[in-house]
Amino acid sequence: MKNKIVLVLATALGIAAAGLAFAGEIEDLSAGAEKAFAHPVSAVTAATLPEASPATKTMAAPAGNAEYKKLAADFAKGTSPSKEDLAGWKAGRYIDRDYPDYPGSMLLASGEMQATPADVKTYKIVPFTLNASPSFYETLNADMNAGMAYVIKDRMSMWTSPVFTQAEAAFEKVMPSYDKGFSRYAVRKTADGRILVRNAWRSDMGAYPSEGIFYGYVTKNVTPAPAAAPARAGQYVRVTGRVNLNGTLYVENAQSSATYIVR
Repeated sequence: MKNKIVLVLATALGIAAAGLAFAGEIEDLSAGAEKAFAHPVSAVTAATLPEASPATKTMAAPAGNAEYKKLAADFAKGTSPSKEDLAGWKAGRYIDRDYPDYPGSMLLASGEMQATPADVKTYKIVPFTLNASPSFYETLNADMNAGMAYVIKDRMSMWTSPVFTQAEAAFEKVMPSYDKGFSRYAVRKTADGRILVRNAWRSDMGAYPSEGIFYGYVTKNVTPAPAAAPARAGQYVRVTGRVNLNGTLYVENAQSSATYIVR
């Protein structure tokens, strides 16, 4: 069992680290990347994400890329979502301006969070993107949910708390001190209730600065079901399938059910 948990967490961490590599932004999970922040969120930066530079516009989405253009147009008409609209884990897809033929998978984890039980809970929106499989975050299984929950806590400090305005909910990445770039997210809600996302990023790392933008949507609720409260001693519990009650009882036959008393 221990080996299985380690494997799940290692897989989840590997997936998280791979986010946005295709678009040019590689998430850095090192401690140093979580310290310095050169671009604090304000009402101004929250509402004015940058557009592509003239040099980058030469790589604009191909003509006929209707889905990218429609997402951009719908996002422009959206308004700010509420915290209730974003609660839990929401999965969907994103389309990069420079690689529109290769949609990626996206997850937003939102809510009051704390990295450790001793920390004060803070409202955060933690984004994940993966270019390898468009439906990856829409099809998480129980094992991956456990790993993702761990990674979400690990990465919450990498993002500022969102600023909610009339237009959108905006937040951005805590950049390492050696990178004067940025990664800014804006989340809006359409008139028909869809949650749309825009990310604009720039990196000064490497020989030449790079930048990009994508639009996406998160419309599927993939929030894991809460764990059941442990049974109390002396309580009669009806169980079906393989169940662990206080670590003392296992029922292996998934086709039968019975009532047991918890010791």
